[in-house]
Amino acid sequence: MSADALSQEEIDALLKGAGGGGGGAIEPAAAKSLAINPRQAQGLSVYAGLAAHTMSEMVGTFLATTGKFVPQRPVAKTSRSAAETIQEKVVVTRFSYHGKLFGETAFIFPHATACSIGGTMVGDPSATEFTGMVADAFQEVMNTVLGNLNASLGHAISATVSNTPMQVEAVNADPESLSASLGGQEQMVLQPYEMSVGEVIQDRCWQLFSADLIDSLESLSAPASEQAAPRPAAARETQPSVKAAPVQFDALSDEGPALIASPANLDLLMDIELEIRVELGRSNMKIRDVLKLGTGSVVELDKLAGEPVDLLVNDVIFAKGEVVVIDENFGVRITDILSLADRVKTFGERKS
Repeated sequence: MSADALSQEEIDALLKGAGGGGGGAIEPAAAKSLAINPRQAQGLSVYAGLAAHTMSEMVGTFLATTGKFVPQRPVAKTSRSAAETIQEKVVVTRFSYHGKLFGETAFIFPHATACSIGGTMVGDPSATEFTGMVADAFQEVMNTVLGNLNASLGHAISATVSNTPMQVEAVNADPESLSASLGGQEQMVLQPYEMSVGEVIQDRCWQLFSADLIDSLESLSAPASEQAAPRPAAARETQPSVKAAPVQFDALSDEGPALIASPANLDLLMDIELEIRVELGRSNMKIRDVLKLGTGSVVELDKLAGEPVDLLVNDVIFAKGEVVVIDENFGVRITDILSLADRVKTFGERKS
């Protein structure tokens, strides 16, 4: 289970409405409607931990800084009481799961925070209007977060996790808007996250869960029978001793022929196809610069004009050459075949 998972005391508080420390008691109407059982509460805890971890990594990566999202105690709410908790203009990112996980959910960010995230990506960190490129950039961040979160959830439940297209809009956090974000449902669970992004954003965001989704989150909770039980002490004491010795390898020879000696049946491999690519050059760009690209934009590469291009075999540089034109097609005239030692050196260079 995630390190951010709820303790048993917190799960009990979620189920019984025992308020205290950070989260209010469950409202009677919501508790009756949602009927959250311990496994659903545990599944919600696992989901929130995965979501917090994914947002921390993705938001931090997009903004080239450190992101940290920490799940707080979830609370069962009505749309009205959720609006009273949030009480501000927000940006709602809503979608529905379908499959083993199913139901509506919505991530909710304070309006100023969403503008800051989207604005920073397009070179305007002080943006105050959630429109145009700022809104597009924020939605791109959340799409990436959701894609990575779905992959983690799919691994946890051993099934594909899919969702409807994400919808993002700026609204006031009133009961009608919050209910609409869950397809008109009045009963929900509000999951808060404390967030800090770099030194600029110190705030809180939320996630709303529909009753159906809370129901299906039970699949994230492993049955008690599947949890590993501690081994008896007697069993540990009777383990046979194993003698270990350091592994000794023969010294590698520097002689080329010995390293590439052809086996007698090499002919069996001659018909295997290899992918050949020619790389003109590379360039690293910030996301904000990529978003500014359009027709007529010029991207500067890391090679000089006239410098040999790289010929790659299965993503490994094999040779260098010059670009030529053959009839109406481009081609490469090989000018240098890399030695085995030179090819080995390129492995690390291409990862950097």
